[in-house]
Amino acid sequence: MNNGGGYTVNIYANGHKAGYARWYRDADALCVNDTAGDGYWIASSLHKLNGGLETAIDTAGHPAPYKDCNSKSLRAGTKYNMGVALREGDTWYASTRITVTS
Repeated sequence: MNNGGGYTVNIYANGHKAGYARWYRDADALCVNDTAGDGYWIASSLHKLNGGLETAIDTAGHPAPYKDCNSKSLRAGTKYNMGVALREGDTWYASTRITVTS
């Protein structure tokens, strides 16, 4: 979902919202928020369209609720693939990828 200054991807576990990842275009910040104490964690990454990793962040090892952000200066107007996943250990339960712009 485009929220004006970026994009938000909600992620669900067992029919309930587990958290979300948000790309803040104006701040070049990728954030993850684990909103449910359900044992899962939220991971998100930003990849160049040619596949190279630009930045990544997750909530692993922190009790919910937990939010963290990673910002990096990026060239304005550049497109990236933003991936968001629900994880438990090494297992990926849900994954979404959208294209965002810096």
